[in-house]
Amino acid sequence: MKIHCTGNLLKTLHMLKSITDEDYQCKIVSLSGSSIGQHVRHIAEFYHCLLVQESNGVVNYDKRERNLQLETSKTDAIEAILSLNSAINNISAMETDLVIEASYPTSSSSCETLRFGSTLGRELAYCFEHSIHHQALIAVALKHLGKDKLVDADFGFAPSTITYLQANR
Repeated sequence: MKIHCTGNLLKTLHMLKSITDEDYQCKIVSLSGSSIGQHVRHIAEFYHCLLVQESNGVVNYDKRERNLQLETSKTDAIEAILSLNSAINNISAMETDLVIEASYPTSSSSCETLRFGSTLGRELAYCFEHSIHHQALIAVALKHLGKDKLVDADFGFAPSTITYLQANR
C-alpha cells in the first residue's frame, strides 16, 4: 500500500510543479468556490493526521490540523507532500491496530462519537482512496483553467476504474 500512496502523492506533486501560484489559489465556481490549494491541503491533512495520531492508537480525522497556509502556498504544499512521502516510506508495521474515532450527527443539533477497529494499512488505503476523490475535483479545476493536459488522463481515477477502462477500449 505504501507504494500506491507515495505514487499517488507524486502525481499531485507533479501537478503542483506544473501550475502557477495563481492557478493553485484560483477559486473555481463549479467547485463551490474551492481551489486546487484547498483540495491539496485536504489530501495532505488526512495523511498527516493518520501519521501523527497513529502513535496514540486512536485516529480521528475530524481532529486534523487545518493548516490554511497549505491552501495558498504551493511551496508549502510541495514540502508537505515530500515530507509525507518520506514518512510513509518509513512505515514498518502496516498491520498496526488502530481505533478510528468519528462523529456522526444524530439530529440537527447533536453528534454521536463512534469508534471502529482498523489497521494502519487499512487507513493508508483510505487516505489513498480519499486523495483520488480530491484529485478528481482537482482535475475539474484544471479543466476549468484550461490546464487539464498538465496531468495524465487517469489523474483522479481509481486503479480499478483505470483497469476497467483499459480493458474495455
